[in-house]
Order: sequence, then structure tokens, then C-alpha cells
Amino acid sequence: VSNFQHYFKRINLRGSMLLNLLHLLLLPLLAWCGEEQESVLVLGGQGLAGSATLEALLQSKYQVTTLNDNKNYYDYHELFNGRVESLACLRAGGLSGCFELQNFIKGNPKIRAVVDFTSSTRALMEEAVEVLGPLKPDVYVFVSAAAVYDVAVPLPAPIEEEEVKRPESITMRESYSDRNIFGHNMLGAEEALRESGIPFVILRCADIVGPRDTTYRWWQYQVWSEHFDIINTGFVVPNMLKNMRFSLTYGGDVGQAVVSALGKGVTNRAYNVAMDKPFTLPHFL
Repeated sequence: VSNFQHYFKRINLRGSMLLNLLHLLLLPLLAWCGEEQESVLVLGGQGLAGSATLEALLQSKYQVTTLNDNKNYYDYHELFNGRVESLACLRAGGLSGCFELQNFIKGNPKIRAVVDFTSSTRALMEEAVEVLGPLKPDVYVFVSAAAVYDVAVPLPAPIEEEEVKRPESITMRESYSDRNIFGHNMLGAEEALRESGIPFVILRCADIVGPRDTTYRWWQYQVWSEHFDIINTGFVVPNMLKNMRFSLTYGGDVGQAVVSALGKGVTNRAYNVAMDKPFTLPHFL
């Protein structure tokens, strides 16, 4: 301050003008620092879509708390230690038994949102909405999967997101469920969330690709592409997959979709999240 005063004295400006100028410069910064950050609880958040979502939330100035097993996938700890509050908990052991979560709920009578990457069955979702209900989230964002369409009544494309319904026939329901147990479980989780009465947004993703993939699905193709001159053979694609068209979702887009869902204020809707065109595996590679 003394340096500034000396400078302004030299150019014959009054000290009060300096104070007024500093006030004008610092007021927006002080106002920004004083803003209370909205709190978001993320269940999971360590994988390729989860870590991208954490980064997107942090960049959007949300206060982020994660609930997961605290495993270090790739550079997860390096990226987020000190930037998010971490609650250690195993979903297999039940949320009601998570001591750190119970303390978090007691200290947070209301939060902006829950973002859920982990409730992959009806039972897990029922448990989550019961235990987390006291947080009174404005919206519960559930990251679901496009596989729910495989257990729903077939409809001609394009299918509206809200048209997903199970067959009325019990026999057909069981047949569809046996055909895709993952889709059956995810649709069950969606149904439990809808029945809870909590405002929700459901994001249905196709197969997710991108950095920090914890499934290792693409590593063999990565090795082939990096060492083609040594291996001296082309990509091996199973015949049944050569002409099969499929959708993909980029992990970073999931994070942006979550932030968009929180910003728009629209609830009780489902949205598809995917790249703008389908691929075949040879085309994608």
C-alpha cells in the first residue's frame, strides 16, 4: 500500500482517490470470495466418467464431497486430494453403517445435489434414497446406462427417453431381463429413484470411453496401434462385431452433462448422453 501511495503522491493524486480505486478493484474479488459454494455429494467418482465429473464440478465452483472406497485409480489421489472432501465407505457394507457419511449428513441439513455413479440395482438405489433423503437435495442425478432400452418394450427409432417401459407380460419381462441383466438392474434403479419422490435427472450413457478407463477394454487395441511394426498383424475384430453399430459416450461429456443438469433446474427427466453418431468397431479403431 505504501508503494501505491508513494506512486500516486508523485502524480499529485489524493490518497482518498487511491482508496477509492483500490475499493473498486477489490470489491468484485471480495464479493466472489464471500459467496457460499453449493455442496454436491458424489457417490463413486473415481473412474473415467466420475473423475471427469469431479473436475467439471470443481471448475463450476461447487463444493464437492465424494463417497467411495478411496482406491487410487491412475492419478486420482494426485488430482483430487485437497480439492474434494473424501468420505471412505464400501457400498457393499451398506450406507447406513458409514460413520463418516452419517457425520456428513448431520452437518449438512441441505445440499444442492447428489450425483450417483454406484447405485446399479434397485436395492442399492432404495438404500441410497432412504439414507441420503435427510440431505434434501434439490436434484438427484443418477448416471444410468443405455442398456435399459434392451429390457423395455421395443419402439421404432428415434425413441424418446420417457418412453422406456417394461413389457406388461411377466414372461416377456423375464425373457428381456435374462437377455440383459445389467439393463434390468439399471432400469430397476431408475424405477426406485422415480418412486422416491426426490427430484431427479437420469443420464443414460452408452459405453463410456476416455482417459482413466478402469475396465481395460481398449488396452489391447492400444498395444496393437503402438507396436504394430513389431506385432506385424492387423486388429483382430470378432466376426460378430465387424458390422455391429453401437453408440459411445465420451467420459468428459458425462461431467459436462452433470453440470448442465444442475444449472438448468429441470428435474424429473431422463436424457441420453452419447456421441452424435454410431460406430462399428473397425470404423472406431
